Amino acid sequence: MPHGKLWSGPFSNTKRLSAKSLFTKKTWIRVAAAAAIITGIFITSKFIFFPKQQTNPIANNQIKIPDVAPASNKATLILSTGQQIILDSAKNGQLAKFGNTTITKTDSGKLLYAVTGAKSSPDETSFNELTTPRGGIYELELPDGSEAWLNAASRIDYPTRFTGKNREVFIEGEVYFEVAHDAAHPFVVSLPAKTKDQGERGHWLQIEVLGTHFNVNTYSEITKTTLLEGSIKITAHGTSKTIKPEEQAISGFNGKGIEIDKSVDLDKVMAWRNGKIAITDVSVQQLMSEISRWYDMDVEYKGAVPEKQFYGTIRRDVPLSTVLNALKTYGVETQVEGKKIIVQ
Repeated sequence: MPHGKLWSGPFSNTKRLSAKSLFTKKTWIRVAAAAAIITGIFITSKFIFFPKQQTNPIANNQIKIPDVAPASNKATLILSTGQQIILDSAKNGQLAKFGNTTITKTDSGKLLYAVTGAKSSPDETSFNELTTPRGGIYELELPDGSEAWLNAASRIDYPTRFTGKNREVFIEGEVYFEVAHDAAHPFVVSLPAKTKDQGERGHWLQIEVLGTHFNVNTYSEITKTTLLEGSIKITAHGTSKTIKPEEQAISGFNGKGIEIDKSVDLDKVMAWRNGKIAITDVSVQQLMSEISRWYDMDVEYKGAVPEKQFYGTIRRDVPLSTVLNALKTYGVETQVEGKKIIVQ
C-alpha cells in the first residue's frame, strides 16, 4: 500500500450528517415527496426508511444528544525508557532515536521507524509499545517496512530493530498488517498469554507469515485471523493450520484447536479499514460494543436487551448523535448521560 495518510476520504473531516446518509447504499427506492431518497436496510426482513431531517429535531422524532466525534488519529507511544509520547498532540518530525533507528511522526500522522547503517551495539534494539484508546486509530510503519493499522482500543509491542531469525510483534485488540516480504526472516504475530502457565514464551497464539495482508481481531475471547493475500500459519493450543486467502482462522483463548471458516465475509471483516462499521448479522450488544470503542463511550442496558438483527454498514465519520438517532428510528431507544450510552 502506498504511503500517505491512512484516514483519507471519510476520515479527513468530521461532518454533521443526517441519518439519511448514514448507511451504505443498496437499493434506490422512490418514496413520497416529503421523504428523501435513502438507503434501504433490512431489519427482520422489512425495509426501514429514515425520514428526512427537519429543522425541528423534536418534530422529526429525534432525540437531543450531545455530539461526540468519531475516532481519529490518537495513540500513545511508550519508549523502552518509559517515556510516553502522546502522538495526537506531538509535533511532526523526529520523536526519538535509538542507535541507527529514527522514530518520526510524518506529516500525514503516521509513526515511522527508519533504520540506517549496520547495527553496532546490542543496546540499540529495544521494545516500544503503541496503544490506541477508545476513539483512536493509528498507522505504524515498522523497522522492516511492514505496515500495521491499529483499530480503536488496540496495542502493539515491537522492537526498534528486528534481529535474529524472526520478526516478532505482540498485539491486542484489532490490527491489520501488510507485511514486507523477507523469506529468510518470517514475520510472527503473537498474542500474549494472560496467565504465566499459558503458552510458550508468554503467548498462546502465533501467526507466522513471509509476506502477506491479514487482519487479526482479538477483542473477544474468540480470536479471528482473516487472510486477504498470501499464506499464513496459525498455531494455538498445540495445533497448527495454514489458511489461504479469503479464509478465517478461529480460535478461543480457553478452547482447543483451530476452526477454519472458508466462507468469511471479507467486506465485513475489513469494514473498519474502509471507514465503516459492519452491522450485518450482528446483535444489539455487538453493535453497541463497536460504537463504544469507536466513540469512547460506556454502554449500559436497562431492562431487556432489544432482540434485533441489523444488515448493512454505518459510516464511521458521523457524530454519535447521528448514529443513535438512526437507531431510534427502528426501535433501539438510547439515552446519553455523560460518557455513558444507556440502551432502554
